Amino acid sequence: MAPKLPAEPASAEEIRQYLERILVEKYQTSPALAEKTASRWQVGRGTELRQFSLGTFRAHFGEDIGLCLYKGVCEDKYDDWCPTTTSKITRGLLATSIAIVATLIILYVFPGLLNPPAKPYGRPAFIDSPAVSPIPWAFYGMAQLNYFYQHPKNDTNDLSLLVGGMLGIMALCLVPGLCLL
Repeated sequence: MAPKLPAEPASAEEIRQYLERILVEKYQTSPALAEKTASRWQVGRGTELRQFSLGTFRAHFGEDIGLCLYKGVCEDKYDDWCPTTTSKITRGLLATSIAIVATLIILYVFPGLLNPPAKPYGRPAFIDSPAVSPIPWAFYGMAQLNYFYQHPKNDTNDLSLLVGGMLGIMALCLVPGLCLL
């Protein structure tokens, strides 16, 4: 499948054509309005288009049209990212880490599944459970951060991934000898 976004070295003319296409195809604007709006892109390549923030789009194209163009570019970035090998690996790592953490939570809640019940004078069974090991939690955190970093739609909806990643990385401080703080 051909990429939807213009290539990074794309010329300003190619960017203007792309912006016109977004406005006409995704937002059903008139071709005249799309052409007038796209003409505001004077100089810049595909690299700049990919790096524009929502505020930059709004400042350059106006509040309403800037928001529409930003969302259109984000959707196309995501659509271009999904079939890549990086995307597949990133999503696979995330799914694997979630499955591991879910299994560990079940083992923590039901500690007798893998460990025999503690003797009356011994330690509680959950202390010996694999659920208290920080290594799987660190893997979970790294997978969350990798997904957040690689995913082209880094907006507030993905804030939970960033928080989850940070919590997983903090688990590394529980491993003796690995805590650098």
